Amino acid sequence: MKFSVIVPAYNSQDFLKRAIDSVLCQTYSDYELIIVNDGSTDNTLSIAKKIAQKNNNVRYINKKNGGLSSARNAGIKAAKGEYLIFLDSDDKLHSKNLLRKIADYTKKNKPDLIIGNVQAITKDNQRFLISSNLDLDIKANISIQEIIEAYVKLDRQPPWLAFQSIVKHNFLVKNRLLFNEETPTQEDVLFFFEISQYVDSVRLVKDIFVDYTFSRDGSITQSLNYSNIMNALKNFSYIYDNLAIGKGVQKYIACRYADYVPAAFLLSKEEKYKCVKKIERKKYILQDINVKNKKYLFYKLIWNIFGLKYGCKLILTIKDVYNVHN
Repeated sequence: MKFSVIVPAYNSQDFLKRAIDSVLCQTYSDYELIIVNDGSTDNTLSIAKKIAQKNNNVRYINKKNGGLSSARNAGIKAAKGEYLIFLDSDDKLHSKNLLRKIADYTKKNKPDLIIGNVQAITKDNQRFLISSNLDLDIKANISIQEIIEAYVKLDRQPPWLAFQSIVKHNFLVKNRLLFNEETPTQEDVLFFFEISQYVDSVRLVKDIFVDYTFSRDGSITQSLNYSNIMNALKNFSYIYDNLAIGKGVQKYIACRYADYVPAAFLLSKEEKYKCVKKIERKKYILQDINVKNKKYLFYKLIWNIFGLKYGCKLILTIKDVYNVHN
């Protein structure tokens, strides 16, 4: 079997069928669809069961709620396909010919990773590419390190969205790679940079893989909670400290880490204390941010002059200055 499409679903009754239909309409038939019900309390499981009963290539897994990483890992362990495709339950595959195109890319060689583009669709049906590679110089023998560096040089987020990459199943098994279930948010970035340490071959293509439901403005003010902020601080600092990513990429990761620092000062007293304690231990990361970017040059100057606490308070008075950098 060529592909396993893994769809984690939690309380997804209102949009799951759209995601499933985008798989079932594919013109390429050598695939399985695995729906992982992650302890939903609505009709998600019932929808998955009905679709599996009508389609021999659809399976469902019913498990206790464990979060997105846990659901994806359950799908990985159950998968039989040569390549794995991660599709969130509120998104859909971009075109009915997508699997056929990807299958063609694997005929001559079997890359560990195939990276494409993602199209965002807003509530009012506006469409735009996010984390795209359309203006990158795509070479036949490009390495994963060159791809990441190319994104960073363009001051763009590397392609770490899980649904932006199609991964060889045996590659994950051989290297014992799974999503980290201890991080309930920001799991994609950690997974991507961890697998990048092992990738031998990668194919970069211009095809759009997924239509992503875009319902937020890109600002961390849309998810200002302790879990999101703390997991971002943990994961970006782990990547900065422990993974071989090169100096330029390391500076980029330092910037992404810095994006979440001011937001920590909007938390409750106890939550703020825990985040700030971690930030204080990692001050050296903030000293390594890319000052060629005016936003981060401003951050660094403010922190150096006023210190972390008062510097962040000043930053937070400036409208939208703490938007997540993309």
